[in-house]
Amino acid sequence: DTPFSKLRRTHNASTFEAITKHYALKDDRVAYLAALIHELEINFWNKEMGTAVLIFQIELDKQIRAAEDNHTALQACFDYLVSFSIEESQNVRVSN
Repeated sequence: DTPFSKLRRTHNASTFEAITKHYALKDDRVAYLAALIHELEINFWNKEMGTAVLIFQIELDKQIRAAEDNHTALQACFDYLVSFSIEESQNVRVSN
């Protein structure tokens, strides 16, 4: 998240979105995760976040808090992120 790096957060895009754009990632699950992350990082003050966004934040927090160490926390979060289905992408509200 350094100001002059190629892959960084800006006023209207998260670092994850910059990565997906740079590497032309087109997977539906990646797009879904990008939308969730956008809502959390960029539209943080938007009080109308969808339920999916709030669940995403709560579930990741649970994974981190339940872990015994950093490595376990990362692995638990990766496992959680891999578990998303394409159908879930219909539940996220994406702001423009």
